[in-house]
Amino acid sequence: IGVIFPLLFALAVILISKYAGNAHLDTDMVLMGEVIYAGLNTVAIGGAEIPSAALKMGELVLLIAVFITVFYKELKVSAFDGEYARLIGVPTGILFYAFMSLTSLTTVAAILVISFFIAPGATALLFTKHLSHTLLLALLVSMANSALGYALAVHMNASIAGLCAVINMLVYLLALLMGPKGAVTTYIRRKRSMQQMQRDLFLLHIGRHTAERVESAENHANEIGDHLKWDASKVRRVSRELIDQHLLHRAGSYYLLTDTGAAAYKALCERYFI
Repeated sequence: IGVIFPLLFALAVILISKYAGNAHLDTDMVLMGEVIYAGLNTVAIGGAEIPSAALKMGELVLLIAVFITVFYKELKVSAFDGEYARLIGVPTGILFYAFMSLTSLTTVAAILVISFFIAPGATALLFTKHLSHTLLLALLVSMANSALGYALAVHMNASIAGLCAVINMLVYLLALLMGPKGAVTTYIRRKRSMQQMQRDLFLLHIGRHTAERVESAENHANEIGDHLKWDASKVRRVSRELIDQHLLHRAGSYYLLTDTGAAAYKALCERYFI
């Protein structure tokens, strides 16, 4: 796909520019196609005019759905472990060429199909690793991207096919950042973990020193930062979070544990020291 499709596509552009230079052709339509024209060629079925493109694509969708449903197990094992599939008698060669034939039919029938071959599946893989879930999620993503791309293209008076491909890319990039292992999600998770560690450390510090003496320099509001090696803003933030969670309260200039905080301190001691 990565080599043959661009090669033949580029060859088509060369032939058009060389032998159809004087023809009045819409470059965007020739290079990317125009989805809106697909409904002009219709066939009559039961007294209703149905776009022939929708009929052909519907038949292709049905064929692909039946093929995947019938040969799901065989396709799964041959795709991920071809040697084992051959050992148990799965006709991997026939399945491979059948799958590639359906892929070729889809490539010929669709517009800007490379984008939909890659982006929805890549997006789905960021959220699930189960094959059936990936197939379903990729289908839903491609449908949503198509609908959103079409709506924006109509609103902006832009190329429908081109904008659908752009939406595919943007949705994938958003998923790459916001997915379970995305950069933004990882940053948020790491930040929350760090804040939780700071709260745990604060509780452990207060619990340990108030067990020895209720009021000491170690739990004094103006001096605790020196003992924890924290600046005043961090002390205020962490203490405020603990007070909001009813784990800590302030008695004059000293921080003390509440009953809930004492139970949390005991649990932390068991977790970290036993």
